[in-house]
Amino acid sequence: MGVVIKQSLKATIHIYAGVVIGFLTVVLVFPRIFSPGEIGLLNILMQLSLLVSQFGIMGMPGIITYYFSTFKDAGSNHHGFPVIVLIGTLLGCVLSVAFIFIFRSWLLSKYPNALFEAHFIQLVPLTLASIIYSNLDGYYKGFYNVVLATFLKETLQRVLIVAGTLFVALKLCSFDTYVILYTLAIVIPSVWLAVAIIRDGHMKMQTDWKFVTPSLRNGMLTVGIFNIVTSISSYINFGIDRIMVSSISGLEAGGIYATTILFGTLVSIPSRTVRKITSALMGEYWLANDTEKLYDIYKKSCVTLYIIGCLLFLGIWVNIDNILKLLPPEYAAGKWAIFWGCMTSLTEMIAGAAGPLLSTSKKYKSQTVQTLILLFVILAANWLLIPRLGMTGAALATTIGFFSFNVFRHFYIVYHWKMQPYGKDVAIVTLLALATFTLVYFIPRHFHFLIDTVIRGTLVVVVFGCSVFFLKISTEVNNAVLAVLKKVPVMGKLWR
Repeated sequence: MGVVIKQSLKATIHIYAGVVIGFLTVVLVFPRIFSPGEIGLLNILMQLSLLVSQFGIMGMPGIITYYFSTFKDAGSNHHGFPVIVLIGTLLGCVLSVAFIFIFRSWLLSKYPNALFEAHFIQLVPLTLASIIYSNLDGYYKGFYNVVLATFLKETLQRVLIVAGTLFVALKLCSFDTYVILYTLAIVIPSVWLAVAIIRDGHMKMQTDWKFVTPSLRNGMLTVGIFNIVTSISSYINFGIDRIMVSSISGLEAGGIYATTILFGTLVSIPSRTVRKITSALMGEYWLANDTEKLYDIYKKSCVTLYIIGCLLFLGIWVNIDNILKLLPPEYAAGKWAIFWGCMTSLTEMIAGAAGPLLSTSKKYKSQTVQTLILLFVILAANWLLIPRLGMTGAALATTIGFFSFNVFRHFYIVYHWKMQPYGKDVAIVTLLALATFTLVYFIPRHFHFLIDTVIRGTLVVVVFGCSVFFLKISTEVNNAVLAVLKKVPVMGKLWR
């Protein structure tokens, strides 16, 4: 887990730097510069482009994860694997652009809004950028490098987005022009990542088709097809709530929902980098049939991510009323969407590296079936709950779907590999979280909401964080905390 923690910690720093910038942008800047409808437009352009790109990536991230350890050989330029990645990427880009124009009329009918029709063309560059980034990010992580890609996507992209809003705030450009600047902010990280990979010598156009035996080729095609289905289903499962709220309730409601649900997604952010790096390691361990190391990574990832998830959930929910004061009054409608969004993220955190474990195993096809079942559950729940509960119904539907999905996936892993990652440590963390919430939520409120937020946030860290640390529930958490403390001059002397 050493390389996992090291890479994850560095990447998570970039992620949270981006989160701070994104938070300030979405919560403090966007609602004060743009209308909910304009925010809804930016959201739906992004969500639809991401949805189309799940088909356009052609299953390449899954193929890379599953087969890169087979091709990996610097002396032979990885047996032409970079060429395979490039061909898959170009093919996906062409098909995705064709899809966008073929279904243009249908998409416009689902979102009958003048803003959406005026900026429909932006779906093309947004989709292409998403395809290129996804495939290159998957390829780069095969070299255990997730830091640069994370910085570009999570930090730089958000810096560029907020920089663009300054032009609107200073009345140097219109909203229509800003949409173009917003698109450029999404495109630049993909171009940068491509240049970095070429510069590092990882994208040499040398083929070795003899290495790709019929058996290997058929295996890659099978993995690719299943991963296309899995990718599309997975993204729909994560993004269908935003898409359906905008379609059923309008772009204005979609803008409010996209803003408030952001708080829920904060809880699951650390899992992104952990899953990126563990997928590369697990691919190698499955190849070596080292189930002991696989189980060790899986078990540690579950409890570690659950601890972090609980800490973040507590920090958000004990301050929920203060958080809503940062937004215009109409955004208060998303309060319980935030709660259920946090719950969804928490179910993902406690699942740990279950996803990479399955996707890199010989049972990877089962994940496709499981994801399709999740898709139907979430779609049905959204159709039932959005008309009745609005935004709250959309968030609740996602929670129901992912809770069911993770429970089923857990028992599937236990059945096939006897890997049971949960023990009394999870129960202790849960009790500590509940006790911390009870203590902090009901303390008297300070007259100023910002001071009150700092007080409650500090208490959560002290009560929950210190309890977890001194009970030594997670070695990984303790080591990470000590590594940070030792870099603080005064604290470093105390922990020597």
